Amino acid sequence: MSGIVRCEILEQWRDQNGHEVVRVTTEQPDYVETKEGVTQFVVFASQVVTAAATIAEMERKVIACEDRARAEPSRAEALLREAETYREWIASLAQGGHWPSPKTLQ
Repeated sequence: MSGIVRCEILEQWRDQNGHEVVRVTTEQPDYVETKEGVTQFVVFASQVVTAAATIAEMERKVIACEDRARAEPSRAEALLREAETYREWIASLAQGGHWPSPKTLQ
């Protein structure tokens, strides 16, 4: 299973095999825990994406949605709603706030 959850990096080091790893907590900023109450995890550093990289990717998606809306007038309304959802997420992430309520992207 894969997904995305915001986290805070607590420490970073190289393991005995030379892999760069990080200990993260999901306690901040959104307090996400496993069913067992675990909020700290050790993961490969490459699995952690910065907020700036996430914002840049969402900005690319906004542009793509707007371009497709111009090219596909019959789907323009849905594509522009999707672009607006991405803009809301960008604004929230840029301000360090919580993600807005989930919306279905079509």
